[in-house]
Amino acid sequence: MSVRQPSWILWSTLPAILLVIAFGLWLRVNVSGPTTLDQHWLSLVGLESDTVPYWVAVTLAEVGGGTGVVICTGLLGAVFVLLRQFRSAGVLVTTMLLGVALSELLKAVVTRVRPSEQLYDSLGYSYPSGHSMGAAALALGLAFIFSRAHMLRLAEVGAVAPLALPPESTDEVKAVPTEITPPLEPVVLRFHWSMLLAAVWILLMMWSRTALQVHWLSDTIAGALIGISAAVLADELWTWGTMRARSPRRER
Repeated sequence: MSVRQPSWILWSTLPAILLVIAFGLWLRVNVSGPTTLDQHWLSLVGLESDTVPYWVAVTLAEVGGGTGVVICTGLLGAVFVLLRQFRSAGVLVTTMLLGVALSELLKAVVTRVRPSEQLYDSLGYSYPSGHSMGAAALALGLAFIFSRAHMLRLAEVGAVAPLALPPESTDEVKAVPTEITPPLEPVVLRFHWSMLLAAVWILLMMWSRTALQVHWLSDTIAGALIGISAAVLADELWTWGTMRARSPRRER
């Protein structure tokens, strides 16, 4: 038995990625610096050095940096492998690979400069935010894993219904079950508390990057959308592969 995402979540990744790409190309062609919204937001969330919010933002920057994300992904992947949860490990690694590939490609194409008065040393181009992408990819990837495990536990006790799939034959007669049994068809992924934690972590990372004045607001939005899309696509890819591997071949 498998757990599938609602179809609208999967299909929403296409407009999200296209929006990020289109905005990046617009920046490349028409805008050399920040937009008006970027400037207003930066003036609103700016921090003073050696304050508590400043060190909170710096801590988030250190944890969410390239090295930190790689270490977290590697450690979590190793834990899942030791627990023989190979699908979960594969989802995390695939998510990060997809997110990093698209993020770095856009950075190389857009070549947007960072804010000039940085409170934390950062190198490279600004659009999209790699920290925001990594936070979204890792947090939502984990949220999908925890949500899937929760749905599987519910399915084992018959607390969730399978997806309504059309019968293969109109002559097929389905017997009415006399007892609760786990569904064999996929069930739909539902909201889980881990998704709320993922959203909080993503927003905190986005705040950190703009508060330290190393990214524009639009950089962090684009990075978060890339990370979220990467998590959704990776999860669906592994779900599709798992279902295909488990499906028996039917002779016609």
